[in-house]
Amino acid sequence: MAELIQQVMVVALLVSVMLAMGLELTSRQLLDSVRPPGPMLFTLVLNLLVVPAAAWALTRAASLPAEAAAGILLCAFSPGGGTGALLTTHARGNVAFSVALLALLSLASAFTTPLWVSVALPTPQPVEMGAVARSVLGTLVVLQVLPLAAGMALRRVSPPRADRLRRVFSTTGTVLLAVLVVGLLGRHGARALELGAAPLGVMTACVGISLGTAWVLPSSWRAAGVMTTAVRNLSTAILVATLHFPWPSVMLAILLYGLVMYLVSLAALAALR
Repeated sequence: MAELIQQVMVVALLVSVMLAMGLELTSRQLLDSVRPPGPMLFTLVLNLLVVPAAAWALTRAASLPAEAAAGILLCAFSPGGGTGALLTTHARGNVAFSVALLALLSLASAFTTPLWVSVALPTPQPVEMGAVARSVLGTLVVLQVLPLAAGMALRRVSPPRADRLRRVFSTTGTVLLAVLVVGLLGRHGARALELGAAPLGVMTACVGISLGTAWVLPSSWRAAGVMTTAVRNLSTAILVATLHFPWPSVMLAILLYGLVMYLVSLAALAALR
């Protein structure tokens, strides 16, 4: 029951954040954020290729148990966590760039996540790439694209109302993030020993690589690139694990990755401000 509550909180956090971002931004701001295209292309490559490949190499080098490796890789293969946009806001970064990046990652990861899963993940049974693609695409559309589009539509119709609701959903997202981090720490911090030191080390290294590679971006895009690359899409990872990877420790590895991800990202946020 507690794990179900945490998964519901992950979903509520993502929807709240995407609504808040949509209520803040216009389509013109999103289009302007991808000019020049260099920073966006660089960050897409980091999210879709570099971070997954690095995670795969690290899990192989560390000879992790299959279940721990699967949980870590599902997170690394699932870019575009909406909380990255919220952390970008708190880091005083380029929110429009972060949201545009999330939108592009939502489209691209519907293809890249199933491809990485089918090629690089140890599975208890054959995984049909199309089934993974459908589950990933459905999750991204419902939890990210639709809330973002709804928020932007309301902003177009009534900017004053959109501003009021943006504050509500932004505050809700911040509170949910704090509660989620505390809940993950309280419930799963002690259980980290069940996985062992090696998986935790690999998780920390994966998050560090995500942060470090994006840190080379020019200052105008750095905070958005760092936060959006570091925060993976836990909702997608949880869904794929539930449907296709029924090993008992996979979900624990995903939730622990989320805990490490948020703790390290919050430390990086303090350095970016």
